[in-house]
Amino acid sequence: MKTVSVVMGTYNGAKFIDEQIDSLLNQTFKPHEIIICDDQSTDATFKIVSRLASQSSVPILLHRNAHRLGFEDNFIKAANLATGELVAFCDQDDIWFPDKLHVVARHFDSKDVSLCVHTAITIDETGLELDKFSQGITADRVNDPLSYSPWFTYFGFSMTFRRALLDILPHEQRGIDFISGHDHLAHDRWIMFLANISGKTVELAQPLVGYRQHSSNVFGAKGKRKPPVNGDNLFENFAKYYAFMANKREIIDNLPDEKSEIFPLLNKENIMAYIEMASMNLEARSKIYRSRRRISATRNLIIASLGGHFKEVPSGNFIRRDFLKDLGYVVTNTRWSRELASRQ
Repeated sequence: MKTVSVVMGTYNGAKFIDEQIDSLLNQTFKPHEIIICDDQSTDATFKIVSRLASQSSVPILLHRNAHRLGFEDNFIKAANLATGELVAFCDQDDIWFPDKLHVVARHFDSKDVSLCVHTAITIDETGLELDKFSQGITADRVNDPLSYSPWFTYFGFSMTFRRALLDILPHEQRGIDFISGHDHLAHDRWIMFLANISGKTVELAQPLVGYRQHSSNVFGAKGKRKPPVNGDNLFENFAKYYAFMANKREIIDNLPDEKSEIFPLLNKENIMAYIEMASMNLEARSKIYRSRRRISATRNLIIASLGGHFKEVPSGNFIRRDFLKDLGYVVTNTRWSRELASRQ
């Protein structure tokens, strides 16, 4: 099987990192190397990892950043240091099940596969199992290129991917994250984008990680993001998505037209068509939020629906969630009554 580099970005992870690294060292298929980039931890993380590295038969390569990078750039840095044929993202506080690497690595025998993801079991701070964390995966399947929405991603801890993905496009060009609106695109969203355009994605329903839930999670299983509270905020989100798509259109346009020997399924023409369709859907929905009157918003909602702009790219499946969100905005938003009152 292909060699796997496990890459981890750490920051003040002393409480759980000993247990996590122990689970990496006890894999039935040993990692080629474990690369850890520490982002200026102020606790004992660096000391603990240094001790473990000195005792390990598996190479543990520890790097300490000269200044804080943030988790997005820290993971990207660690991934780019990898020398294995495959790269597996690893969080500092989880527990890997012993057969994780053996299970995922065997799916890369086909050169058409760019990414493998899986489910997990949530655990508490003591390691007690809580619930299954499916990420929407219900069965083992292999999905073709461009099977996912441009904005979809799986959690990084579940991702194993070809190291060569990092060479398709420079990570410096990955643009701003459409969730935060100010940080660089997160490492898992960047890899998901590259994998989706370049090859097939293997989804495994088997849980392979204990995904720890605790008060210091950057993102827990239930998330920490609050939904937008009004139409103005929703439209601001559309602006972030516009910027994301504009960035992706620009960098894909700079790809060479020749077929890739490493990624034979990567097709520039198909990717551009995929991006254009997603952008058209964005434009149709944003008109609802730019409307100055409820009747105009209602008309634009109907136009978007009849025009197929609530359909997922590229599957064509109707996205009921997005339609209900936009319908709810048209029906309940108080902006219309405020504007009516101001004209009276």
